[in-house]
Amino acid sequence: MDDLFRIHATTFDEPTAMLRACHDKVRRFCDQLNRLPGYLKAHGYTPAAAQAVRQIRHYFNTAAPLHHQDEEEDFFPLLLRYAPEAAVAVNALEAEHGELHRSWAALDRHLAALSADTEADADLIRRFTDAYARHMPVEEQLFAQGEAQIPPAELVRIGQRMAARRQG
Repeated sequence: MDDLFRIHATTFDEPTAMLRACHDKVRRFCDQLNRLPGYLKAHGYTPAAAQAVRQIRHYFNTAAPLHHQDEEEDFFPLLLRYAPEAAVAVNALEAEHGELHRSWAALDRHLAALSADTEADADLIRRFTDAYARHMPVEEQLFAQGEAQIPPAELVRIGQRMAARRQG
């Protein structure tokens, strides 16, 4: 029988699981972003909309850059040590990180300026969320490759670096 009280929380001891958990958050925030223009047209810039925008902006201004840093400084170099054949994909993903940051900067400025008198730019939102939708599945394939090819002790070490990055 399953233990109803046993809850598995993802930790930095499982860095690829943590990277996937970040992707899950990105997907949820992208879904909120995609729904925002319709919500604003129907309800206006309500306190709930303002709160959602604050949370989205906080995530993409704080956690998303750390996530990309985790990949670029820790996971990708380690993956390439054990799976050099992933170099083409890694190089493309790192270039996409730059594009995602630039796209986010434009969207962040737009979101910061939203008010009762403005509309959400659905095209700007769609470009950003579509870019992430294309980007994450490729990374997730590399996470699986890393889990298969990188020794577990090496993964634990990068998880420790990832955790330390958030502490200070």
